Amino acid sequence: MVEGLSKGDRKVRIVSLGAAYVVLGTLFFKVLGVPIQLPGCPSLDLLGIPCPGWGLTRSWMSLLSLRLVESLHYHVFGPGLFVCGVAAVVHWHQELLTNKRIPHKFFCLLKSSKTQLFFVSLLFGYHVVRLIDFVRLGNVSPY
Repeated sequence: MVEGLSKGDRKVRIVSLGAAYVVLGTLFFKVLGVPIQLPGCPSLDLLGIPCPGWGLTRSWMSLLSLRLVESLHYHVFGPGLFVCGVAAVVHWHQELLTNKRIPHKFFCLLKSSKTQLFFVSLLFGYHVVRLIDFVRLGNVSPY
């Protein structure tokens, strides 16, 4: 049975869509060459170690410029996370337009704690490999 969206559910989806459009708009304008100053990596600034998401912005900008290999170079998870984000935006729009909660197997899978643990472990494993490689090469800075 499909249930309607509560006011709280609608608010969460609208705020999520707003945040997604701010990110997408910022990336789009950066790709066009508009000089937008983005905040740096707090982990890098405070600890000297880049966070696991380091390189995602450049990965997504490369993806928007249709340079897939370059996008994967900056962050292997970049294209996949971007596609997941676009899928979420489409899903939220559908729910808001129909005012109904639309269950989807993909999103149910993402809510599974086992799936989340698997992907977080994969991300941190990838991050550790990148850190070791950059330290070995003497270049920890992602910039």
